[in-house]
Amino acid sequence: NYYLERGFNMDDSRNNGEFSTQEIRAYLPLTLGNHSVTPYTRIGLDRWSNWDWQDDMEREGHDFNRVGLFYGYDFQNGLSVSLEYAFEWQDHDEGDSDKFHYAGVGVNYSF
Repeated sequence: NYYLERGFNMDDSRNNGEFSTQEIRAYLPLTLGNHSVTPYTRIGLDRWSNWDWQDDMEREGHDFNRVGLFYGYDFQNGLSVSLEYAFEWQDHDEGDSDKFHYAGVGVNYSF
């Protein structure tokens, strides 16, 4: 999947600015019975932001990439649960690089 997000914020404070994100998102869903496992990745093609454009006209570039694994189990009665883990690394033109670990637990019921 190709993902594009672009926005512009206006505020009375100094948080005015704009941003743009372009990513390739690849998913590989594997299902066996009630179990579903989906390894995925998000590869950043282009990401920039400028949250203080009144004082600094230069855009800050970013490189965000993520790999993750999603697991889901369907109880076949409307109830399902999920677990997810992802690792994301971010490189910035200005400042240090960042690394994040994401973990999630989900409980869903459909009726």
